[in-house]
Amino acid sequence: MSFKVDPQAIRAYAHQMKEAANVAGIAAGYVRRHDNVSAHGTGLLAQAMGSHAELVSALDQMLDHLNRLTDTSETALKQTVAQYEHTDRDSAARIDACYPEVTRPAPATD
Repeated sequence: MSFKVDPQAIRAYAHQMKEAANVAGIAAGYVRRHDNVSAHGTGLLAQAMGSHAELVSALDQMLDHLNRLTDTSETALKQTVAQYEHTDRDSAARIDACYPEVTRPAPATD
């Protein structure tokens, strides 16, 4: 059994998380800008306004949560890549240290 990590693939996924965070932020801004329904007087629309406000609030909370979640995921994925790369370098150095040093001939100067 073997295990291999592709740092570039993790970086690509981290970039997708960053894009998702940006999109959630843009969507939340859109909802805030266009939530201008107002109720004048009474009637069916006025009765629906309470539900509308609750739905907009829930949507805003969900988009904010999505933004924070994807932003945090991007950071964690970048830290994971750095850790794997550090581990790979350390492992390679330890393996290299097990082998005897090879002397290299001096380059010829003609």
